[in-house]
Amino acid sequence: MINDLSNFDFCKYKLFIVDWDGTLVESMSEYKQLDKLFVQNFYAVSDTSKLETLEYKCVSDDWRDKYYRQIDTMYANGLTPLDKIYRTVNKYKKVVQARIKYINSASVAMNKVRKYTDIKLAIATNSNRDDMDFFSSDEWPASIYMSPADIFDTITTLDDVKKPKPDSEMYERILQHYNVNPAEVLVLDDTAECLRAAKNLGMDTMLFSVGLSSAGDGIDYLLNDWNAFIQKLTESSPYKKYQLQRIDKPTIHDRYIWKGEWQDADYYELGADSVVPGIHWDGVYCFGNLNGQIPIVNYEHYPSGLPGGHIDPSDKNINEALRREINEELNCDVIDWKPVGYKIIIKPDSTIDYQLFVYANLKKKGEFMKDTGGLVHNYSLHSISEFATKIEWNETSKWLEESLKKYYIKE
Repeated sequence: MINDLSNFDFCKYKLFIVDWDGTLVESMSEYKQLDKLFVQNFYAVSDTSKLETLEYKCVSDDWRDKYYRQIDTMYANGLTPLDKIYRTVNKYKKVVQARIKYINSASVAMNKVRKYTDIKLAIATNSNRDDMDFFSSDEWPASIYMSPADIFDTITTLDDVKKPKPDSEMYERILQHYNVNPAEVLVLDDTAECLRAAKNLGMDTMLFSVGLSSAGDGIDYLLNDWNAFIQKLTESSPYKKYQLQRIDKPTIHDRYIWKGEWQDADYYELGADSVVPGIHWDGVYCFGNLNGQIPIVNYEHYPSGLPGGHIDPSDKNINEALRREINEELNCDVIDWKPVGYKIIIKPDSTIDYQLFVYANLKKKGEFMKDTGGLVHNYSLHSISEFATKIEWNETSKWLEESLKKYYIKE
């Protein structure tokens, strides 16, 4: 049986309990590097291959003590005081933790659940409280994408229970805190044993595993790509209800895969006599008209797109940025231009791009030779009726093709 997401429904849940290590962040490889740094510096040993024989699954302070006692026995006499060992371990711990990153699109998914639903979010982790405090602080570079303390309503750690996961105590504690029906709770973890403990309490379970095709008996769902989770979320009625209730409704709301990852994009059309809105723009992109055709720039390793790009610090204004980009990517001059719309994009790393779109009449200066400021390989000219097949923006591309015809096809 394949426990896929086809029948997964966000509507039934009031609480979402998520694991940390191995589910939201990929930490195991970095913590193994911590052990190597410790051995190399504490015991002055360059060969750390013996560490590969040890299983790392830190689930309690007692386990941690036994683990480092094994290391001390491997490289010394096994009698080194633990406080002395931990002083060195802690010296390198934050250095290693700073390199830990979110699993691809995990932070985007959690930000969307927080923003677009009323579901309560909780972390259940065998990490220590001080570790989670670090990951919620500015000391951790990835916190700019999602600070656990800001996104999650509660964080239950190893320090809050007597028995760590896979014991059910942590889940029982969270259920008691929220006083919620277990049938209205979803638990996500990368360990089947933990999920079985949650299942025994009556909660729905989802296993995160990239390599499996089946989660196994007793587990409800298998998740092997956070983008699949995001897709189910945006198809759900809570998400759609939020979109309907928005005050700043976009002309068209869309989401599509760009460079292999899902991203949300709201496009806002500007009227015929509009001026450039007072937004701090990240980039400017051009619906160019070169002898009745629209230029599309092509990349060697990326999908084709519109000419334009991010605004450089050297650009004094939008006009200067636009003319520079068109010169670099098309070897053309801008005769005149006007704003026709803008797009607000939530990128896979959960950062937001504000992109201005303009229509511009262009004049060719010469043949395109090289994009001196970017990665454009070449450009091609197309009729406006080809726009939706060349630019992979789903419904937005189709809508733009229709709305822009008036600039390219004379009645």
